[in-house]
Amino acid sequence: SSPDMEQISSFKEYVIVWKRDAERQESLIAIVAQLLDQECRKNDLQHQNGYPSRVTVFHGSRTPSLSTRQYVERIAAFSGCSPCCLIIGAKYLEDLAQHDSAFLIDSYNGHRLILTSIMIAAKFLDDFYYSNGYWAKVGGIPLSELNGLETEFLFLMKFNLHIKRPAYDEYLVNLLKRSSQYYTEAVETLGVNSRLDLAVAAHATPVSGPTFHRTMSEGGTNGGMSVGYGYGMRQDTQHPPQSSSFNGLLPC
Repeated sequence: SSPDMEQISSFKEYVIVWKRDAERQESLIAIVAQLLDQECRKNDLQHQNGYPSRVTVFHGSRTPSLSTRQYVERIAAFSGCSPCCLIIGAKYLEDLAQHDSAFLIDSYNGHRLILTSIMIAAKFLDDFYYSNGYWAKVGGIPLSELNGLETEFLFLMKFNLHIKRPAYDEYLVNLLKRSSQYYTEAVETLGVNSRLDLAVAAHATPVSGPTFHRTMSEGGTNGGMSVGYGYGMRQDTQHPPQSSSFNGLLPC
């Protein structure tokens, strides 16, 4: 819970506190988008300098038109997931890359890795989440491909999706240290006194999840096998809008 909760004396104050926490979470979207974009550019440069890269199922044959930052912002805008899912997704990516450098994000694998990791985090953390079919439209890849990427990612993670609160806070503080520009802005606009204050305040959604379970879908919105580890699926009441900078499917 937020450190402000003990001072609440009325429902009106309760609403104000949680709105403030929501604003703090929203500020983290820009941080994650910026840092993943920087990581992608750094790894692209390493590849240009001869650093070896192994092709995986997450690699495309050419680079997408959207930058990594734009892609993360698109996911945040249209997926309906909690902002902390982006942080957990980024944590999954970092853990995966530490075990195998082939999964360092770059311009060829970044979009698919980011989409898959955030979708899995949303399924694990959020009470309600959209179907794989909706996520595929948000991410611009075929549903069948996203289903395969999800399964591959889960096995690469050994289905170890739970991130304990101390590990989450430590990772978030590290993100803020790596993005001093956004940290300074957060201090000025959100009224927090330290990186740890912002890390603690960012927890409107608890970083724990239900027991993993696998579900089977015969057709339906998921189109075949789906993996479920959240509480419930949202109805896909609207399709994600297509922006002028988004040209449908990602490059193969």
